[in-house]
Amino acid sequence: MKIFGHRGASGYAPQNTISSVRLALDQGSDGVEIDVQLTKDNEVVVCHDWIIDNVSDGKGKVSDFALVEIKKNDFGSYFLEDFKGEKIPTLSEVLEFFPKDIILNIELKIKGKSRDLVAEKVADLLLFHERIENTIVSSFNHSSLKKIKKLIPEIKIAFLYKRCISTINKDISDFGMDIYSIHINAKCANKEIIKEIHNHNKKVYVWNSNDIETTKKLYDMEADGIMTDFPIDMKNALWKYITNKSKN
Repeated sequence: MKIFGHRGASGYAPQNTISSVRLALDQGSDGVEIDVQLTKDNEVVVCHDWIIDNVSDGKGKVSDFALVEIKKNDFGSYFLEDFKGEKIPTLSEVLEFFPKDIILNIELKIKGKSRDLVAEKVADLLLFHERIENTIVSSFNHSSLKKIKKLIPEIKIAFLYKRCISTINKDISDFGMDIYSIHINAKCANKEIIKEIHNHNKKVYVWNSNDIETTKKLYDMEADGIMTDFPIDMKNALWKYITNKSKN
């Protein structure tokens, strides 16, 4: 089972920052998940929240800032003073250093009429940085996934689900394109739904698992991976669990 750092290693560093992504890599994560959305001048930045009030010293919507304006805010000290001066990264800045052999999961944050534009901008950056292999693009907005799949047919895409789902068969059938993985809420994960998704030959990634017991259960349910704020803790705990099981 793969361990993905959720928004980097966001339990130890400010989420979706360069420091957080680098830390997730340093901790040996199998993959890293980040969120992207557009600024006022249509630059792709790495940020989960629509407003920056809770993740920086600034206030307002990401979409109301031009890139040069939003870069003036401190995205680190809210988390810990050691991270003071951390800036919001662009997707391009992450792609410049992110290893090609590690999985990068990019979640498209879609709001209003930005659906196609977000997909187009991300596709352009992935092609420019030659970052197609070992990349998963996920979203709750399936239309945006269809758009990026048309632009880059070989890209891996993933359906995201917030609630417990009963329409997985219909969703896969109706989509009409190849889907790599289904990402489900940990509260909804059980052996039956994981088996059902596997029957469609799709990977199952679960978000978020931040406690050891849940991670163990998901391993036993045969989930393909988890997203976690604490990648090193979950990685070490899972290794111990698997090692002990093999001895029995």
